[in-house]
Amino acid sequence: MEPDDGRRGANGVVVSLLDMDDDKIRITLDDVENNSGRPDTWAHRVFVTSKSYGQEQIENLDLPEDEYAALGHYVLARLMALRSNP
Repeated sequence: MEPDDGRRGANGVVVSLLDMDDDKIRITLDDVENNSGRPDTWAHRVFVTSKSYGQEQIENLDLPEDEYAALGHYVLARLMALRSNP
């Protein structure tokens, strides 16, 4: 990895975790935008998708490999779509 130079693109994807009442954890992806180029000024743009998993699966990093690959692929695909169509 490279050191942080403080610069950011105009669009991004936020990935967050939310503890649910049914012993599940929801992973949510949201598009965000940054008009200043600084790393501390992101604003929500639109909800993208979410998926829930068992709490133990997430806490133990015990998802199937294809789920990890799909999540990474989805994040990169969103970033490329935002880059092409800001």
